[in-house]
Amino acid sequence: MLFERLNIIDVSVSVREGADLLRLEPPFETTVAVVYDQLQKRSADSFAPEQQEEEEEDEPESALTPYVGPALVLDIAPFEDEEITGAILVEALRPFFEEAREMALRHNELMILPKRLIVKTRADRRPDAVYPYFTLDAVAYLYANDIALVGTDTPSIGSLSDPDRSVEQFLEENRISWLVNLDLTAVTGHTLYMLSAAPMKVQNARVCPARAILFTN
Repeated sequence: MLFERLNIIDVSVSVREGADLLRLEPPFETTVAVVYDQLQKRSADSFAPEQQEEEEEDEPESALTPYVGPALVLDIAPFEDEEITGAILVEALRPFFEEAREMALRHNELMILPKRLIVKTRADRRPDAVYPYFTLDAVAYLYANDIALVGTDTPSIGSLSDPDRSVEQFLEENRISWLVNLDLTAVTGHTLYMLSAAPMKVQNARVCPARAILFTN
């Protein structure tokens, strides 16, 4: 059968006994995903008028769409800086775009960047460690490339020292979902996987535990 030989990798972090699974503040103790009220990936304010009109003609997306589908894993480890910037993402994605350009020129085949991006940092998970975090210009780069979900192996998507949680707010404004605290130890970087990371259905929760799985044929 088609799916008998799948290579399945569980990238969820194990939950310790007594952990608060519905803890809404980072650093998160287990693998969690954000859940937005709106099903649309981006708010109307994020589109140019001609884009709004075109988008309104499309079928409404499922609430699970950002969490299920093709995902590209980027390996930027060992990552020793604190900030994951737009420039770092540009450099990490360079091999993909070069391959896409070669495929287009030599084979007339179109390679499209998946709407889900997983960033592997191999961050130190100790309680006193300083975790890498995404910056606002990194979010802007994700938006410009039509990314629907960004995931990482750190316990927080933004800086723990930012009381305004501006990165999380910017992601929400542009309807980019996020998934954090992934265990990417067994995952190969610069590889295309299928992702399944549906968050639990918890009433009125903004952040929910997720069982994240990556798989390939």
